[in-house]
Amino acid sequence: MRSRQLLLTILLVMAITNLYSQVSLKDYSTKVSDTCWRVDYYIPAGSLNKVESFKDRKKTIAHGRFVFYDEKGYADSTGFYVNGQRNGTWYYYNNKGKVLLSREYENGIVVSEKKHEQEPEGKDKSPKPGEVESEFEGGLKGWQQYLNRNLRYPREAIIAGIQGEVRVAFVVSAVGAVQDIWIIKSIDRSLDKESARLLEDSPNWIPAEQDGRRVKSYKIQPIRYRTQ
Repeated sequence: MRSRQLLLTILLVMAITNLYSQVSLKDYSTKVSDTCWRVDYYIPAGSLNKVESFKDRKKTIAHGRFVFYDEKGYADSTGFYVNGQRNGTWYYYNNKGKVLLSREYENGIVVSEKKHEQEPEGKDKSPKPGEVESEFEGGLKGWQQYLNRNLRYPREAIIAGIQGEVRVAFVVSAVGAVQDIWIIKSIDRSLDKESARLLEDSPNWIPAEQDGRRVKSYKIQPIRYRTQ
């Protein structure tokens, strides 16, 4: 009898916790295209909790990028759904944006898994011979000048005294176009939106090169906000 009561208590607590987590989140829908609706779920007065994508406005068919975040706003995992099923590579991160694990999915089924070794602190991360990293025109100085001209600190964040560093993940294509922008470290909705906008409005970057060929590359760009 006591074990049954304990089980019922645990189930009740789990149900209440699940209900609270759903009720407490604020969701914001964005029409990305005619066949893609994105929903951002935020902790009230806080960071992202998750991002979901759907084929339809009623959110019945998962389709597109999904991102799940920890309680501090760091991306925990991300990947794509295709017609309601996980497909392709899903990545699992530590709180520095480094990949710990990747899983390959086919129609919702894991077909392979790979653990990623973490580079030791202080290791030389210079490009290998024949490799050139992608960068903003003018390098760090050019990027800072772009921020000085274009960054608009959201008024609501200033009033609330919200500051910190948002990290934006994106792809620089072989022709320098900025693509597939998403937040890998969230602080607040207004700062996240402004950070994404800065990358969306950014001019083309200088693409990466490998053995003399321009190639697509993956970037993480920090954007810092200070109230003073």
